[in-house]
Amino acid sequence: PELLDEDGRYGLSLEYVKKFRENGRVDDVDGALLEARVYSGWKGHSKEAEAAYQDVIETHGDDFRGYLAKGVFYREIGKPDAAEGMFRQAKALVPGEMREVVNAVIAQAKAQGALQ
Repeated sequence: PELLDEDGRYGLSLEYVKKFRENGRVDDVDGALLEARVYSGWKGHSKEAEAAYQDVIETHGDDFRGYLAKGVFYREIGKPDAAEGMFRQAKALVPGEMREVVNAVIAQAKAQGALQ
C-alpha cells in the first residue's frame, strides 16, 4: 500500500488519540496533551496546538502538565519569554516527587531551543 502523506499520518494519529480519549484509555489530561502534541508536530497547525494546550490549562488549571507542555511548545516555536512563564507556573504546581523530572524537561527544552 501507498504510504500516507504527512498530513494523512498526522490526521490518522489525531483520530487514534481521539478514540483513545473517548474510550477512556488515557486520563483526560494525558489524552488532551497527546492531541496537542500531534498538532504541534504537524506543520502549519501551530495555532491548533496552542489552542489545545490552552484548553488543557483552562480545563485542568491545577495540573502542572499543561503548563509544562505549553512551555516546551513555546520553546519549540521560538517564544522563550512565553515559555518561561509557563515553566514558572509548572514549577509552582508540580508535586515534590515530580520536581526533578520537570526540571529535567525544562532544561532539555531550553537546550534544544538554544540549538535552533
